[in-house]
Amino acid sequence: MKNIKLMFLCFPFFGYAQVTSLPDSNFELALVNLGLDNMVDGFVLNSSIDTLTSLIVPGCSIESLEGITAFQSLNYLDCSSNNIDTLDLSNNYLNYLDCSDNQLIEIDVSNHLNLQTFKCSYNEFIQIDVTQNTSLLYFECIKNKLTSLDISNNVFLIELWCNDNSLTSLDVAGIDMYVLICDNNQLTTIDNLSDNISLKHLSCSGNNIASLLLSAHPQLNWLSCSKNQLFQLDISNQLALNYLFVWDNFSLNCINVADVSLANATWSVWDGQSGNIDDHHYFSENCILSSSLQLLDSKKLSLIINLKGQQSRVLKNQPLFYKYNDGSVEQKIILE
Repeated sequence: MKNIKLMFLCFPFFGYAQVTSLPDSNFELALVNLGLDNMVDGFVLNSSIDTLTSLIVPGCSIESLEGITAFQSLNYLDCSSNNIDTLDLSNNYLNYLDCSDNQLIEIDVSNHLNLQTFKCSYNEFIQIDVTQNTSLLYFECIKNKLTSLDISNNVFLIELWCNDNSLTSLDVAGIDMYVLICDNNQLTTIDNLSDNISLKHLSCSGNNIASLLLSAHPQLNWLSCSKNQLFQLDISNQLALNYLFVWDNFSLNCINVADVSLANATWSVWDGQSGNIDDHHYFSENCILSSSLQLLDSKKLSLIINLKGQQSRVLKNQPLFYKYNDGSVEQKIILE
């Protein structure tokens, strides 16, 4: 009789210890579909998840991943395109995390020291702390509400996609990225861009950037800097450049290149692939370039008028009147 009583006393503890509660039925259904569970009953056997290293459950209408902390062997998690608003990963140690396209407003990844890929785009983050993720190689935080981003400790970062936020500054010191995408923010400059000597793809359109110094980036293949405040641009050192997008930089006229004929043949006509420039932009091997940032505060061109009083674009070998935002007017002839 004592043995029977002991068996009954231990049974509840034994049962509890062998399962993990899963309050979200869609989360459990996803596990059923993956063959990790056999029915939606609010629990999963720990023996089914103890050694699981990869969990891929995108687009499953999951609202909560409560129970994920029991997946202690997990190192790869894709829970993108769900309806998750909180995510506790305090007991996990991931090297890959994709939680994009959810409703998250905060996340703590400080204990994921081996995290190499982190995708958290299309959420509601105001801030994201990746200072502890020193192994990070790929970081994507597109279309959140970030006003600042500290990547000073992420020195191994190869790709950064932080476009469509509200960043007012971005410092990439000590990093040698291949890809930097920071379009549609509120940047006036990209600090220490010259540290990224291996940069191949730079996209910074839709900001307030007035000057880009690209001499340290001879491997650059793609440059998109449209819709900024550029007043000068020197791409004469970018001999590998295939794609150029520069439109809507109204203070920019002369683009310095190594080969005018090649530049005109490649970029002057929009073909839907190689790039585009505005009518008032022209290529030259001898643009007057400022070595000082004092020009940032100088007057800006507002209108070009020909001798007939008609609005015009920049034309070479023809006298034109250049009207500036301070009311001054200058007559110039730009020689071929």
